[in-house]
Amino acid sequence: MSQQKTNNSNMAMAHPTLSFVSYRLDYALFAEAQRQLLIEYDLSADEREEAKQDLITRYYNMITATTRVLTEHCVCTKCGERPMTSDSRHQFFFGQTETLWRQLEEQIITIERNILTIDAGHFRDLEAMFREVEASYKADNVAASCDGRDV
Repeated sequence: MSQQKTNNSNMAMAHPTLSFVSYRLDYALFAEAQRQLLIEYDLSADEREEAKQDLITRYYNMITATTRVLTEHCVCTKCGERPMTSDSRHQFFFGQTETLWRQLEEQIITIERNILTIDAGHFRDLEAMFREVEASYKADNVAASCDGRDV
């Protein structure tokens, strides 16, 4: 029992940020531009499309940064690789992590397609999905199957 407690303590010390990861998608940074696009009736079709593309760019910048937080903080404790990246050699035992990841990707695409009608609730849902993926990753314990060798 004390050995397990020591191992957990060592893992927390090796990766202290794992406990403090926050997935924050700030709708306020997005809302004003969205609102302006919806109420500015005098915009030309080109200006409207440019404004919509700006919203999509803002959205993907937030998603990219948040995804980076997830992949950077999900680290194999044996070899130091990041199993949540596409080039990882790690295996997920239960498959739920991969399923949740695909669902998150689908939700990201759905929101992008409906960029003009999303609200803060959609962002909160995405934040929760990022947390679910991380929790599933932790439960999967990919380090258990890692041989710890460099590829």
